[in-house]
Amino acid sequence: MADRYGPKRIYRVLLVTEGPAVAGYTVVNGLLPFVIAAVSAITANRSTAGVRNGFIATVASPHSRTRLRAYLRPVTNTGAALGAGLAGLALIHPTRPVPACYCSPTPSRS
Repeated sequence: MADRYGPKRIYRVLLVTEGPAVAGYTVVNGLLPFVIAAVSAITANRSTAGVRNGFIATVASPHSRTRLRAYLRPVTNTGAALGAGLAGLALIHPTRPVPACYCSPTPSRS
């Protein structure tokens, strides 16, 4: 698709798709909504990885592509580390108990 419509356009569409799909995790309340959110988020995420190189090729000169990729790697890793840290803080924040698994086919008996 990136060959036909251009990597910039496809990259933008995938990023706009990935955002709501990941945000959908916050409203999941069952197996089917979880599967829909997970498949959407993972598909968009993995697709952006393939389109990213074409996008970089269109926005950077041949001499600066390697430097741009080298810059993006630590930025991405830093973002992932900060996100993991914030997720850890959210997990230790006192909230009401959450059921062990929303995906259980039979209700758990407490």
